[in-house]
Amino acid sequence: MEQLKQFWKKQDGINRIILVTGVVAAIACLVMGQWQYSIVFIVFMGMFMVAHVGQRTKRLSRLYGGLYFHMPDGEMYPMTFEQVRAEYVKGAQGRYGGRKVSIWFPYWRTNEDVMETGFGLDIDLTGFEDPEGILPTLKAGQFILVTGELQARKRDYFCIGAVEEIRRQESRPEVRL
Repeated sequence: MEQLKQFWKKQDGINRIILVTGVVAAIACLVMGQWQYSIVFIVFMGMFMVAHVGQRTKRLSRLYGGLYFHMPDGEMYPMTFEQVRAEYVKGAQGRYGGRKVSIWFPYWRTNEDVMETGFGLDIDLTGFEDPEGILPTLKAGQFILVTGELQARKRDYFCIGAVEEIRRQESRPEVRL
């Protein structure tokens, strides 16, 4: 039951509507004795949900998928999430692992100890104490800036962990090159 709750929380509004209408249509077809149509509705519902999640992820990645690397002289160097991920998967784990980064994005949700950015990068909040008490007051759509370190999860996946700071910030971070 807990997995169903987590699945429901991960869906945005459109996917929830698709899921509910698909289930209602499938049940209606079963009641009418047309089980074949019920299976078709369930398959289409799954396909629409997967396609919508993929398009949403791509759109958010283009809008907010930027990592700002902190350089030793205090400057911040921007790189796209896609570029870092491509290099990381191809063997640059040592170059990026443990690097301090900031990421600016609209808050979406927090599941247990993981904050999701909405474009494929998770922020591990394990060990973050939230001294200012900002986490409970965040609302969906508010822009936040999270500063932490890149940490390896698998050979081909990383997340932001060892979070140092989370703060509201309406504009993009100031980049000095």
